[in-house]
Amino acid sequence: MENLSANVNVNRVGILVLTVGIIFLVVNSAMGMLLSAYCLFNVCLTDVIVILTTVLIFISVRSRLKTVFRISLPFVFSLFGAAQFLAGIFAPARAEDNFVLIGIIIALVVEVIIFLVTLYFTQPD
Repeated sequence: MENLSANVNVNRVGILVLTVGIIFLVVNSAMGMLLSAYCLFNVCLTDVIVILTTVLIFISVRSRLKTVFRISLPFVFSLFGAAQFLAGIFAPARAEDNFVLIGIIIALVVEVIIFLVTLYFTQPD
């Protein structure tokens, strides 16, 4: 019975993560349409960051990791995502010679490596 309750909670948290991600995506896209200073490149970049961060958090919540990792990884990914989002807002509006974009890509790779290493070296609950 306890396992069924844990599954229901994981499902609810997963739905909550997706809902919050969609809200952030809609608000960011709306701000991109309303603010003339918010370039299309930056809007698309930050939209991609929101989508990838939401997917990483969703996967970590739904994974069969130990509870401590299912709690801590979404927090870490949220911090990475917030930093990437802020960097994406202020990044130069071009893809070439864009060191902020390179930093965002490197941060994303670090996030994926953290998740894969955690997945590989931990046993499920």
